[in-house]
Amino acid sequence: MQWPLDIHSVDLHLHAGTERPPDMSLNEYIRLAWATGRRILGLTDHFGRFLGQSRKPLRHYPGTLDGLHTYVREIEEARERFPDMLILFAPEMGPEHLLSDETLSIVAEPFVDYILIETGSPLLAEKGNVCIEGMRVVARNRDRTGIPGITVHPLRWAVNELSAPELAGSTDDIEELFGVDMNALADASKRYDVPIELNGETWKRLGLRRAAWLTDRYLEFYRVLIDLGAEISPGTDQHGPAPEGEWRHGAADRLGLDTIPPFLRHWISS
Repeated sequence: MQWPLDIHSVDLHLHAGTERPPDMSLNEYIRLAWATGRRILGLTDHFGRFLGQSRKPLRHYPGTLDGLHTYVREIEEARERFPDMLILFAPEMGPEHLLSDETLSIVAEPFVDYILIETGSPLLAEKGNVCIEGMRVVARNRDRTGIPGITVHPLRWAVNELSAPELAGSTDDIEELFGVDMNALADASKRYDVPIELNGETWKRLGLRRAAWLTDRYLEFYRVLIDLGAEISPGTDQHGPAPEGEWRHGAADRLGLDTIPPFLRHWISS
């Protein structure tokens, strides 16, 4: 099989489990992703949902480990139905799950291809070193289990909190605005070998906020990381299907990113 070399063929953060539309099978969901041009999929779900931690109603699978295993079996069957795609499974979780021996044993199962580590855990600071701490946890887990990971939606809090019009002229300094040491963050990504996600849902929220000044700072954050040698990985973070023609990594276009992420070296040889 000849793999595509376009970043828009890759989606390493696609929710396809308990938030999938109630009348849609996993195969139908994947088929819609295929119709948008995606050929490399990282299917996910919030790990805590299978530990009974969700307050929201769940679709398709119960909030138990049996539900998780059913979801994984359907993913394995889908791989056979879509031989022209690379379909991976990556639970999305907080660092607390990787710091617990009980849940760590579940995450270390062979069906986990990689991990999406959230950067908004209450165990960590909401700003500043949150991504770096997440990377340390991912690297520690990788050393124990061999399973790599990506730190996801690093600036979600900023988009949620900083888009007020009165903040528009507050500062042009992204380190001050986002409360992060850019050199330290890029160095951590390289040292721990953990990519930083370019998150599609965060980009969508930026568009809805209509705060052009914050969009500019957001893009500058990634430009600096790229210039400093940090690895960037794309994920839509979609919680529902996107019709054909309505999907693309918009921020990647703005940043001039066009090739598949180096993270895929774990499954695709160059």
